[in-house]
Amino acid sequence: MGVAMSRLILAGHLKLNPAEVVIDRTCGQCGEPHGRPRLAGGGGLDFSVSHSGDLIAVAVVRDRRHDGPADRAVGVDVEQVVALREPSLPRTVLSAAEYAAFDRCQADSKVTAFFRYWVRKEAVLKATGDGLTVPLSHLTVSGPDRPAALQTWPERPHLPATVTMHDLYARPGYAAAVALIGRAAEVREWDAATLLPPP
Repeated sequence: MGVAMSRLILAGHLKLNPAEVVIDRTCGQCGEPHGRPRLAGGGGLDFSVSHSGDLIAVAVVRDRRHDGPADRAVGVDVEQVVALREPSLPRTVLSAAEYAAFDRCQADSKVTAFFRYWVRKEAVLKATGDGLTVPLSHLTVSGPDRPAALQTWPERPHLPATVTMHDLYARPGYAAAVALIGRAAEVREWDAATLLPPP
């Protein structure tokens, strides 16, 4: 469903039939078809897709040039907020600074806080194309009660200055965030359910 939604949205931007939209998933490291999805030929667009529960999020950024590969990269993540199956997960996912702030959260808000951290981090890693090959604990993002921002990534100290991040207004019971590498952009959100035919 995420691929279908991506094709529909990209087709609208490109003024093409969805069947004409070619999505390439070639891994830049090994050449296998499991890499970060991108639009074949560029078209001046970059996009990212995520799904969790019954929600799908698609983020698209357009260049001013409108041709060739995009000069900005976008990553989006959405997660259903559910009880953690592994209570030790926050210690694995959060950096030391994040965990110290997380540990001070009220007990009834900890699960929501954890997923806010998670979606912010994964949005950045989707934008860079690293995905979960980089441990989430290597990045530090702002606390769940603060505006979304990448604060530090010791292995890539220059990156936080080039990343803008926003929390998205997902349905209750979900957390979502988008990260953009490159020139900042205005973020607009739409419910794309109207693009899909009824079940």
